[in-house]
Amino acid sequence: MNSSEHEIVIAGGGICGLATALALHRNGDLRSLKRSDLVHTLANHLPNETILFGQRVISVETNPEADSIVEKDYTLLRDLTVDMMEGFPSHVIDMVRRVDLDSLSLTSVRYRPPWDLALGTFRRGTTIVAGDAMHVIAPFIGQGGSAAIEDAIVLARGLACAFCGRDGGDWDQMMKIRVERAMDEYLRERKLRLVRLSMQTYLLGLMFEVPSKVVKLVIIFTLLVFFGLNSLGHAQYDCGPL
Repeated sequence: MNSSEHEIVIAGGGICGLATALALHRNGDLRSLKRSDLVHTLANHLPNETILFGQRVISVETNPEADSIVEKDYTLLRDLTVDMMEGFPSHVIDMVRRVDLDSLSLTSVRYRPPWDLALGTFRRGTTIVAGDAMHVIAPFIGQGGSAAIEDAIVLARGLACAFCGRDGGDWDQMMKIRVERAMDEYLRERKLRLVRLSMQTYLLGLMFEVPSKVVKLVIIFTLLVFFGLNSLGHAQYDCGPL
């Protein structure tokens, strides 16, 4: 079996993964899903052989009790989706009906509530999560992609500093300490921002779901207390230069 070693390996090819690779100007091990024009643009500006396709999965552990026949059969999944779209515009239903089943990719997405982001541990050794792997943000405030790029800038900035100045000695151990410190600093810098985004998104989503007008008023009051009158405050954030 062929093997290779890299100082930095990025697993995942979303906005944050590609932006981090681009910011570091390094060849990594990326699994890319070009799901938007932004991802496509980022991918086109990466060096050759940065994105590696066709990587063989050695093993995957699943919970058999949680699996379902529908999740394993894309045809059934498509038909079930069409059945659930009763009342949708005909052209939307037709688009789903004609989808290329080979293009479907099913992954599990974990939403982390604000308290989970505030108290959670997202680093183990020199491995850390970022982007959607760390914080899935609902689209109510349109900051999911922006937060991923912010993650990439802050993380790449810290890692670039960690890799500066090879000054002899036990370089491997020294590098491990530097990288861990850079990752801890990344978490300290990002947590408050992400908790605010997650809390604002959670409250807005809750306001759309609950029927009670009293609860809606409480949510609106809470939003005003924590986020003020500036409705675009969440978008006016500067994570600093790269």
